[in-house]
Amino acid sequence: MMATSVTRDQSEITENTITHKPTGTSFTRRPKDWFSGTLKQQRQDKKPPSGGEYNLQEVKRMIRRLRRNNP
Repeated sequence: MMATSVTRDQSEITENTITHKPTGTSFTRRPKDWFSGTLKQQRQDKKPPSGGEYNLQEVKRMIRRLRRNNP
């Protein structure tokens, strides 16, 4: 099965967290520092609630890109 594309609009960005909504993978930053924090991801054998198949490396890449673009 082919992986579903990971896009910016699938992400929710709050003051301290970036979450990929379809998979629940999230990055929570340390106070005032987008370059360090905690990445939490769903178990790999658990399907996302959206039903899509997402490449975890692509999800992480998008989160890193969004971290760089946030002050």
